[in-house]
Amino acid sequence: MIGLDMNVVISKLINKLKQHHSLYSFPCKAELFEEIWASILREMTSNSEVVWEADGSHSSGADVIFRGQRHQNKGGEINHAKGTLKWSGSRTTKYKTLQEKVEFISKDKYDYYIFLSREKKDWKTGKKVYYLGIVPANKIDYGSLDWKPTEKNPKNFVGISENLKARINHSMSDQLWTEVELSSIGKFHRIVV
Repeated sequence: MIGLDMNVVISKLINKLKQHHSLYSFPCKAELFEEIWASILREMTSNSEVVWEADGSHSSGADVIFRGQRHQNKGGEINHAKGTLKWSGSRTTKYKTLQEKVEFISKDKYDYYIFLSREKKDWKTGKKVYYLGIVPANKIDYGSLDWKPTEKNPKNFVGISENLKARINHSMSDQLWTEVELSSIGKFHRIVV
């Protein structure tokens, strides 16, 4: 794990999400989640153990670095009925071949995915519910997938394994979309704000 008391992390996260929602009805995601995550880590350790840049640059590498561990902060959509988590990733337009795209998304860029995910049905009914998950990055192995062009559009690609499905959509700047079975990546903590 990342070396923190998860009960304290969750307590601090709940407080920060309450502050967020005292101002905004919009969900906490992207750079807002990165900043909240970095502030929680700083409160629990020391400022020097956490690296996060507030410039909103969104590089393809780690969003937050904590004690040398590279964290990639993601939102994502949980679907408990299907038992899946789906999220968007890097755009791969500058890589021309499927092999180049897979090599790029398979690079060792981070150690953990830190998910603050939501389930659509909760938010449609007005419930502010998040799911926090800390997933070792090696559980998402794009290089091990069986990749091929899709039948409908040969410019789109899909990679599949037993628990993981990834898609590169040409019409969306060759953006990577990933769907994984929740049972294969560990526990998520339900957080109600």
